[in-house]
Amino acid sequence: MKKTITLSILVILIYAKNTIAQSQSIYKKTNKIMVDSFVTERYDTTLNQYYYSGYYKYFYDSTGKSTSRIFRNYNRSTSTFELNTKYDDTYDQLGYKTNETYYLWNSSKNAYINKTKTVWSYDNNKNNIQTLSYAWDTINNIWNYYSKTTNTFNSNNIFTTQIDSLWDKTNNNWGTNKTSKYEDQIDVNGNTTSRTLFYWATGNVWAPNTKNEYTYNNLNYKISDLESSYPSGNWSKTFITTYEYDANGNQINYLISSYYGLNGATANYKSLTRTYNLSYKYADIYWPFEISPKNLQNNIPVGLLYKYFYQGKWYNDRKQTYYYSPVSNSNSGIQEKEIPSTSIYPNPSNGLVTINSNQDIANVNVFDITGKAVHKQENTNKVNQTEIDLSALNNGIYFI
Repeated sequence: MKKTITLSILVILIYAKNTIAQSQSIYKKTNKIMVDSFVTERYDTTLNQYYYSGYYKYFYDSTGKSTSRIFRNYNRSTSTFELNTKYDDTYDQLGYKTNETYYLWNSSKNAYINKTKTVWSYDNNKNNIQTLSYAWDTINNIWNYYSKTTNTFNSNNIFTTQIDSLWDKTNNNWGTNKTSKYEDQIDVNGNTTSRTLFYWATGNVWAPNTKNEYTYNNLNYKISDLESSYPSGNWSKTFITTYEYDANGNQINYLISSYYGLNGATANYKSLTRTYNLSYKYADIYWPFEISPKNLQNNIPVGLLYKYFYQGKWYNDRKQTYYYSPVSNSNSGIQEKEIPSTSIYPNPSNGLVTINSNQDIANVNVFDITGKAVHKQENTNKVNQTEIDLSALNNGIYFI
């Protein structure tokens, strides 16, 4: 089988001595790291081991906003990460996202093709009052309306209602083609205590569908989420999720249990365990994801481990591992001469890799996906280009 090694510049190369001091000084000044990428893995119950399923890579502008993210799907038959999807984002002058374009990779055209586009609108208080989604018309090469979300907020700028609609292609308007509505109840601390989902039913009326009721501890951390459905005119409990936190306020576990029978009994269903890097907080990083952390003083995640319960036993399902790196010249807006610029090729590689930099390279360290050092090379001549041989390594993702 052809060897494939995928590389990411995650750990900064060790440059010549005068460059090290300069780079560290800038890093302390910016006091920011960024989410470089994260890797997803699924569990193979036959082989009793995890296998790669996907790889997400993030790119940022000079303000730390994520402007692009690329997903590669893992092909187990060829042991390679293949291009799959891409998102491009734009923001207004205050840093609020205004546009997102979603692309699919077309291998026959060797290019990304348009798929969907989302546009956000805000009121004077920067509340997201409307979201429009478009679908790409491949025949006419234009964007067509697809769906609309309208949000309302109370006088304290807290979300209260969401209404979703689909575009009426026949009449070319939004009309009464509604699909769903969410209504929230808020307590005095600003916590959402319940969220009810309605669907647009026959007779053009809103009918209850599901309801989530939340409880919080004295620190306003969510500790439970009770989900109920409305199948026959009465609310019936379906799932309950309980949350656990560490001493730093990081959510370390949640457990989903399902209700069964008429006596309110529950059974284990799914679980999630989170691990964190206690050296950094959300306030220290550029966070590229849609949902912002509620508390910037919480620590940043390193791994997520999902499990499911079946016939009296817990089984591994999937996991995610996050990788972070210091801000670089392309991400911080700092001039190139202040922070080294590095490229690696070919990537993916069969083993031999060339590294180019605008600074002299003193050492190269390569790590596997667990963080274990698997290769080290010293360059006594401290040149700005070097070649490393990784052919002895197994197929997989490695970080330089």
